[in-house]
Amino acid sequence: MIYNYIKIAFRNIIRNKTYSVINILGLTIGISASIMIMLFVKYHLDFDSHVKNQDNKYRIVEIQQAEGVGEQHVAFTMGPLARQMEADFPEVKQACRIMPWGGGLISYGEESYDNDFFTYADTNVFNMLSIELIHGSPATALENVGSVCFSESMAKKVFGNAEDAMGKMIKMGNIGSLRVTGVFEDMTEESHLYFDVIADFELAINNNQWLTNWFNNSMVTYVELKDNVNVEKFEEKFRDYLLNFAPEERDAESVYKFYLQPYDDIHLKTTHIKFHHTRKMGNYTFVLVLAGVGLALLLIACINYINLSIARSVKRSREVGMRKVLGASRDKLIYQFMGESLIITSLSIMLSLGLVEILMPEFNAIMKTSIDFQITLGFVGILLGILILVSAISGFYPALYLSRYNPATVLKGNSEKSISSTRMTRVLVGFQFFVSTVLIIFIIVTNQQVKFIKQKDLGINYDNIVNLRMYYEENPQKYNSFKSELLQHSIIKDAAYTSSLSGASGSQSTMQLADTTEASVMVRVCTVDENFIPMMDLDVLEGRNFHKGSSLDSSTAVIVNQALVNYFGWKEPLGKRFQPFNSDTNRIVVGVVEDYHYYNLYAKIEPAVFMISSYFRMNEMNIKFAEANKEEALSLIEEKWNNFFPGKPFNPRIAKTMVMKEYGGIVRTLTLFSVFVLISLFISGLGLFGLSSLYVERKVKEIAIRKVLGGSVLQINLLIIKDFALLIGIAGLLAIPAGYKMLQGFFSEFAYHTSIHWYYFMIAIAATMILGTATVLIKSIKAAYSNPVDTLKYE
Repeated sequence: MIYNYIKIAFRNIIRNKTYSVINILGLTIGISASIMIMLFVKYHLDFDSHVKNQDNKYRIVEIQQAEGVGEQHVAFTMGPLARQMEADFPEVKQACRIMPWGGGLISYGEESYDNDFFTYADTNVFNMLSIELIHGSPATALENVGSVCFSESMAKKVFGNAEDAMGKMIKMGNIGSLRVTGVFEDMTEESHLYFDVIADFELAINNNQWLTNWFNNSMVTYVELKDNVNVEKFEEKFRDYLLNFAPEERDAESVYKFYLQPYDDIHLKTTHIKFHHTRKMGNYTFVLVLAGVGLALLLIACINYINLSIARSVKRSREVGMRKVLGASRDKLIYQFMGESLIITSLSIMLSLGLVEILMPEFNAIMKTSIDFQITLGFVGILLGILILVSAISGFYPALYLSRYNPATVLKGNSEKSISSTRMTRVLVGFQFFVSTVLIIFIIVTNQQVKFIKQKDLGINYDNIVNLRMYYEENPQKYNSFKSELLQHSIIKDAAYTSSLSGASGSQSTMQLADTTEASVMVRVCTVDENFIPMMDLDVLEGRNFHKGSSLDSSTAVIVNQALVNYFGWKEPLGKRFQPFNSDTNRIVVGVVEDYHYYNLYAKIEPAVFMISSYFRMNEMNIKFAEANKEEALSLIEEKWNNFFPGKPFNPRIAKTMVMKEYGGIVRTLTLFSVFVLISLFISGLGLFGLSSLYVERKVKEIAIRKVLGGSVLQINLLIIKDFALLIGIAGLLAIPAGYKMLQGFFSEFAYHTSIHWYYFMIAIAATMILGTATVLIKSIKAAYSNPVDTLKYE
C-alpha cells in the first residue's frame, strides 16, 4: 500500500512538471532561507554559552541620574564593590573585576607589537569566564603584581610559540615591565568579551589609587551567586546595603541603584545600556524580527503548495471520485495526499541543504559572522521538525479539500467552485503579499535611514583626516617634532592632538559651577589642543578658540558646547566658571562651539567641555591632508613615523572609514533584509504564476466565448487580473500599520533618524501590485491573444 502511494506520488510529480517544479523550487528557497535564518538566530542565542554555570552569573549594572543627561544605565562599577560583596553577602560565591584598558604597545627585545585588547582582571577571571589556560595555573597565574597572561595567538605573534612565552619579561606601554605567567586559549568569537592580554588587577590599583574609592565607575563587575538564590530578593537586599556607601552630601537613592543583568542576556539585551564593554553586541528585537521573517518565508512557501494543490483540484477530482467508487476511504485519500506532500518536502529539504552549504560562506561574509554549517544530531532533529511541520501545513488542508469530493458529482463532469471563489485561497494569497509589502516598506525606509546617516551634517568635518595612536612610552617632545616635521610639507594641512578621533574621550565627569554649590552637570570630556577645533571645522558660536601655546589656557580655560549652554539656560556663557572633577583650579568658559555628533547617531548630543589637560589623556593625533593627495600623504606620514619611532607599528586609520564603521550593523541589516525581500517576492511570484496559470486554464473556454462575442484583449485581461489585484491591494493596505509598527521599533535604536513619509508605503504597495499583476498578465495576455477556434473546436 505504502509503495503504491509513493509510486502514484512520483507519477503525479512527473506528470505535472511545471507545478511540481514551482512547488519544489518555492519550498527549497523558503526552507533554505529559513535554515540560514535559524542558524543566524542560533549563533546569537548561543553567545557566551561556553561559560560554565552561566545561570548563576550576572553583570552588575548601575542606573545613574546624571545632571544634564538624565537616566542612564552603565555597566561599570566602583573598585571596592566586588570584594565587599564577597565579604558581606553569603549568597555570593565569587565576584570578579575586569577593566579593559584599550590598546597598547607590547615590546619584547627589539620588536614592538600593537595590541587592541589589553585588560586588567582579578585572579579568578579564568574561572568566572571559563577561560582555559594552556600553560600556567588559573589559581596562581595572576596572583602576583606584575603578572600577565597572553592568548595563544598573541604569544605566538610575540614569542614564536606559546610555551616559549612562559617566564618572559615584556614591556607594556607606559605600564612597565611584566612577567608572562600564563597562556590561555584564544577567546571564542561568540563571546561578548574579548582580550589578548590580561594583567593582574592589583597592578592597576598600584598605578591608579583612585580605583580604591567608591566615587568612580571604571570597571565591569561580574558576580556568581550560589545555587537556589532568589535573585529578586537579593537585588533588593543589595540595593539597600549599597546606600551605606553613598556620599553624605547627596541624595543616596539617586546615587546607587544597581541591578543584576543575567550573563546570557548581555549579548542581545544591552542596547539600553549606554556605557559597557561588549565587543560584539547583538539586538534581541532584530533577532526576534528575523526569526519571524524566517517563519513567514516558510509559510509563504507552504502557501504556494496549498494554493496550487487546491487550484489543481478540478484536474484531480475525477481521480478522487474513481478511487472512492473503488472503495478508498477518505482517511486513505488523506494519507495519500499527505504522503505526496512529504515526498515533495523531503526533496526540497535535500536540495536546501546543498544550497545552504553553497551560500553560507557568502552569508558569513555579509553578516560578519562565523557560523559553521554542520549537520549534527540536533540539526537533524530540527530538519525532521521542519519536514513534519511543512508537510503538515502544506499537505493537510489540500488533503482535506481534495478528499471531500462527492464521487457522483465529479464523475458526472460537474466542477467545483473556481479558485476565484475559494475563500481560503484568497486569504493565503493575501497573506503572501502582506508579508512581502511589509518587508518592502522596511527596506525602503531603512535604505533612507542609511542615506540619512551618510548625508547628515555631523557638525564636524572628517574629510581628508587620518588618525594615529600615540604611545605613552615615547617622549612627548618626539611627537611635537614629528608633528612639526609633517607640517613643513604642503600636502599636510594641519595636525592636532586629541583624546579620540571626534575629540570626545570615554570619560564622563561631573563639573560644579564655581559660583554655587548646587548647580552641576555631567559632561563628556573632550581633551584637545588648540589646533583641533579649527582643523575639524567646528563652529565657534561665541568667544574664541584656545590660544596657541598659552599656558594659561592649558590650566584655566574651557570651551563648552551649545547643549551645555542650553541646559543651564545661559544668555551670556562667557566668563562662567567651573570646578572640574579632580581639580582645585577653576576653569573659565572662553568659547562656545556649536553642537556636533561626537558619537554616532544612536546617541543624543549631550553637554560637553573641551579642555587642554594632562589628566584626561590626549592619546591620538588627527592629521589633515590635502584633498586628492591621500596616498602621497600616507606615504609621507609613514616615512616620518618610521624615522621618529623606529620599530613602532604604523597603523593609520582613515576618519571617514572609522565613522561609517559605526553603522556597519545597520548596513548589514539592510543587506540581509533586502535579500529576504527578494526571496519572499520570488516565492510569492512563483506561487502566483502557478495559480494564475491554473486559473487561466479553467477560464479558457469562457475567454474563447467572450472573444467570439466581441470581447477585447483589454477587457479579458482586466477580467482575469481584477481579483488578484484586489487581493494584493487589500494586503498592501493591511501592511501599512504593521510596517509602521515595525519601523517604530527600528527607529527606537537611533536618537536621530529620517522621517517616515506616507509615500514610502504607497511605493511599497505599488511595487507589490506591479509585481503581482505583471505575473498574472504573463498568462492572461497569452490566453487573450489565443485563437478561440482552437479552444472551442472540440465542443
